[in-house]
Amino acid sequence: MKRKIKDRRSMLKHNIKPIDYAKEQIKGGNKYSWDNLIYEIDNLEREIIDNTVELVKTEREIFDCIKNVEDLQYRLLLQYRYFDCKRLVRD
Repeated sequence: MKRKIKDRRSMLKHNIKPIDYAKEQIKGGNKYSWDNLIYEIDNLEREIIDNTVELVKTEREIFDCIKNVEDLQYRLLLQYRYFDCKRLVRD
């Protein structure tokens, strides 16, 4: 997704043309017009934010579940596994 944003921003840099306001503007013609690229970048950034919010909610739910484990060793094991990304055995 970040790659798409970079690509669209690059297209913006190389695709900016002055607008002739004397001519009638027709919308929807060019898929890579300046307006459409900005709109697409905004949508991709919004999608990243929404995905990040969902991830944080899920992490909080997992943390709350782990926090309720009574056995200290199991609780630490789960914390290492899900939050520190550590494994017990090496591959």
